[in-house]
Amino acid sequence: MDTSTINSMIEKKTWISEASNKLSSLQNANFQSLLLDVLNKKAEAQEIKDINDILRTNPFVAKCDVDQKTLLKFDLLAYDLLPEKYQAVELSPLEPFAVNQCLAGISQNRIFSTTRKSELISDPTMALALLSGQQRTELLKQDHENSDVVSLATSHRIIRQEIPKKQWYTTHFRNFTISSAWRDKGYEIFETQCLNEHFSYFIELFNKLNNSWEYDIRDITFVVSNVNKNKPELMDIIDNSVLKKLQEQYPNISFRINNNKQSNYYSSICYSILAKNKNNQEVNIWWGGITDWTKKLTASDKERLLVWSIWTEVITKLFKS
Repeated sequence: MDTSTINSMIEKKTWISEASNKLSSLQNANFQSLLLDVLNKKAEAQEIKDINDILRTNPFVAKCDVDQKTLLKFDLLAYDLLPEKYQAVELSPLEPFAVNQCLAGISQNRIFSTTRKSELISDPTMALALLSGQQRTELLKQDHENSDVVSLATSHRIIRQEIPKKQWYTTHFRNFTISSAWRDKGYEIFETQCLNEHFSYFIELFNKLNNSWEYDIRDITFVVSNVNKNKPELMDIIDNSVLKKLQEQYPNISFRINNNKQSNYYSSICYSILAKNKNNQEVNIWWGGITDWTKKLTASDKERLLVWSIWTEVITKLFKS
């Protein structure tokens, strides 16, 4: 329902015009108290039949249709193959209100907001970015030229407002996510180092899943792009320093460059990973790239962040043999 319709409905009931603008201008504490009071009154009017109706019809509260042991087994393997330097993070279900809007320009309409200056996590990469920004800030306080790489990982169930259009996607799902944050030292040293590390890890995980974990992941293709139009030479550097070397090392994996991709989400190199299952169905199962989020969080133009996420449930649904 659009804002004008909502305002019109409230005005008919209360005689308050432009209600959404007036309510949004309230101080946070007053706004939260008002919302809590409204929700409490709504809750008092609910009955058991209403709860059962919600449970039956609302996809946001439905259980996951993948066995939990299968997801845990996947996570254990993913962590087992991950280098020791990655910190395994157990995230809160919540993150600061409007963090997706502030860092990546994502509409709040896609996010489940709460009444207490927070929102449910809709993308673990954003939560890892916040933690990376904190750790990089502390390192810079000790040494303003510090270039230590902060490496984080998490497995987390996330939820989004949209109703998925594809049948194998659900309103809430589990992701396995890693991130690497560093300070630029020039010559794309860390870009090539981190991309090579991440890509090699993915490939080893694919091989392990295929060889001994009853998965069938075929025709794996890395599609890599540079969305930074001010630095077109970066793609050539990544191609020569990362992609061609990995192609030699893993001849069964394909690498493709897409020079036409545009993105407001990533700041330079980004990629997706396509694969086919035993039914020859091609699916995008991974995505990631370099963002400017830690640059914003630390207020330093030299900070870089590489993030990626695996759609764990999509892989288990479509590729487990």
